Formats: sequence, structure tokens, C-alpha cells
Amino acid sequence: SDNIPIVSWLVLKGRCRHCRAGISPRYFVVELLIAVIFLLVLVGEYFLPTFALIGPTRRPLTTYDGIPFWVMYGLHVSLVTTIIGAVLIAADGFRAPARLFAPVIFAALAAGIIWPQIRSQAAIAHGSLPAWQVGLIDGLAGALAGAAIAVVFSLPASRSRATRSSLSPVALAASLGIALGWQRVLWLAPVVLLSAEWIAHGLRNIAQRRAEAAAGPPVEGDAGRLVGHD
Repeated sequence: SDNIPIVSWLVLKGRCRHCRAGISPRYFVVELLIAVIFLLVLVGEYFLPTFALIGPTRRPLTTYDGIPFWVMYGLHVSLVTTIIGAVLIAADGFRAPARLFAPVIFAALAAGIIWPQIRSQAAIAHGSLPAWQVGLIDGLAGALAGAAIAVVFSLPASRSRATRSSLSPVALAASLGIALGWQRVLWLAPVVLLSAEWIAHGLRNIAQRRAEAAAGPPVEGDAGRLVGHD
């Protein structure tokens, strides 16, 4: 009962039930953000038009399609929440591991083989190929396109350890491509990679400034050494 997202933090007023220690508002904020994203993705699946800059699109899935629609929706929210997790890890000063994206990559590949229509665009004019082969080609083409874009994106920082991305950009972009198709990842991957880096960097700077403010200015100790105080 103390682990219900959003509700438990509010009921407990941000404090542990037993020791009354404070629980970071970050839990509440992230849980609320994820809830809003679940709703926004669902609204998008319903109302946003399917358009394509390259090639024709498949018929958009709706709730009347049943399982394929909800599998598509589940993949999309899993993708978005995984990216948010990577951004928060990077904001804490760590490198988001590539394996963080493995579940959504494998799930998108498997689901696409079973239901190729969860991607709104086919990778190629597939003619009379079996559906599972179409889905496999779509997924692999998207993954390769995403990985290639991420490699190009990472080239300027490849010689500098200080500016190297903490987001595992190849895995991130590959997951975008395998879930959405190679056509959409061509423009979406650069936008997501740049935005994620900017947000992670901004959150990390905010955290550092708060830590410095909490520590206060350095003062000279009795022994003549500079020490920090709370």
C-alpha cells in the first residue's frame, strides 16, 4: 500500500511511515510524469494523423484491431519511459548502460514479426513475402538506420572523454528505429538524442548548484584549512 505510484507519496506526505524520514519529491514528479506520458501516447495513437516523408503508410491501427493496437501502444510507452530512465541516470552523473534498451529492442523486434502493422511504414516494397519476414526486415532496417545515425551523432565527441554521451546513443537510436521504422528514425533520432543530452545536462547542472548551495561557502577552520559547512 505504500508503493502505489503518486498516491502513496501524497498519502504519506513525502515521509516514511515509520521513521518519518523525507522521501524525495523526485519519486512523485517522475511517477506523475510517466502517468501523463501514458495518457499523451494513448491520445496520440488515437488522434495524431499518420504521415510519411518517405513512402506510403500502412492503415493506422485502432482499438478495433484489438491486440495489435495495444501491443503497439505498450511498445511506444515502454520506449518513451526507457528513454526517460536513461536521461535520469545520465543526470545523476552515471552512464546509462546499453542493456537498459535491450528489453524494448527485443520486444519490438518480436512484436513486429508477429504484427508487422505495428510500424506505420514498411521498410521496403515487400511484394508477396510472408508477414514475419516483412516484420523482421522492417525491424532490422530500423535498428541499422538508428545505429548509423547515432554513430554519426557521436563522432564529434568520440575523441573527448569529457564530452562523450552518457546515454548509450547507439542503443537508444536503435531502439527508436526498431520500434518506429527506418523512415521515421531519420529525423526523430537526432531530435531525441539532442533533446535527451540537453535535458540530462541541465538536470545535472541544477543538482550540482543545489548541492553547492546546501554546502554553503567555504570557511577557514581553526587550523587554517578551508572546510565546508552545512
